[in-house]
Amino acid sequence: MICKHCNSVIPDNSAFCTNCGQKAEAAQPAPVSQSQPTFCTSCGAHVPAGSAFCTNCGATVAAAAPAPKKGLPKGAIIGIIAGGVGAVLIALIILLISLLSGNSEEDVIDLYFQASCYADADAAMDLLPDEMMGMAMEFYGDEDDYRDSIEDELKDSLDRAEDEYGDFESYEFEIVDEDEYDLDDLDYYLGLLDIDIESAKEVEIDYTIYFEDDEVEDSITLILIEVDGSWYIMDGEDLF
Repeated sequence: MICKHCNSVIPDNSAFCTNCGQKAEAAQPAPVSQSQPTFCTSCGAHVPAGSAFCTNCGATVAAAAPAPKKGLPKGAIIGIIAGGVGAVLIALIILLISLLSGNSEEDVIDLYFQASCYADADAAMDLLPDEMMGMAMEFYGDEDDYRDSIEDELKDSLDRAEDEYGDFESYEFEIVDEDEYDLDDLDYYLGLLDIDIESAKEVEIDYTIYFEDDEVEDSITLILIEVDGSWYIMDGEDLF
């Protein structure tokens, strides 16, 4: 329709003119605008994009908010979130269990290199199952004393290597061979420990350790054991 006050084209049945804000009166209909409507920030009514005044309340709507995107109402979304909290927590718990319930053979080998190359006593202690840690605690009597002892040995070994090759920089390794290890050959350890070893493997590893002045390429053999779904190192050779 046409506003009689300013002759502007305004939507049919408008109560106020979108251009001059005057109260609209019946007039000739005008073509419907194809512009995407927006919302009036005062009353929430639909108004054509670019309108200066709201067709419903007459308020200035030059900065009218864009029409909301299609989707669920806010209340519905909140309900879904609230209702889904239990499912999300369950999913997180399952994820944590999967991360903490065991490690792979490659994980424990990487931990072995980390312990040796960084003199990381905590990493070295993580290489042992709880039963072996318990036996060590009986000997040392205190976990901190045991950690300090391991750290001293690791640092001495690393210091000797760095004296010869320069400061340690990085390492890489590759499992080149692995064979099932006869559990009967672990009878000595099993006689000392109350431990249920599910399986054991002898693993051959090629590795390169990069120092500031040189690099060391060699291979080692480690005996891995599986206890409660996790792999540990039962026996092996020193890197340095």
